[in-house]
Amino acid sequence: MRLTYIFFAGMFGAMATHAQAIDKAGGPRELAKTLEIPLTTVRSWHERSSIPAPYWQWFAERAYITLDELAAASAARKGLAA
Repeated sequence: MRLTYIFFAGMFGAMATHAQAIDKAGGPRELAKTLEIPLTTVRSWHERSSIPAPYWQWFAERAYITLDELAAASAARKGLAA
């Protein structure tokens, strides 16, 4: 079922990316302030479009991106199926 979702998501709409979630959270500068972490760290996440897994729940709780979308984007970036 999960692979089917990823297949259809890819066919019918752009898959959400980690960088898009960071943008929805106000961008790297605002997110760094909110999370109280260095701006360079968040800029790195944004440039790589890769949010570390320990922060996924925070993004999902605020509806910036779902956990499934985070996992699918991570897998796609690594060339794996989620």
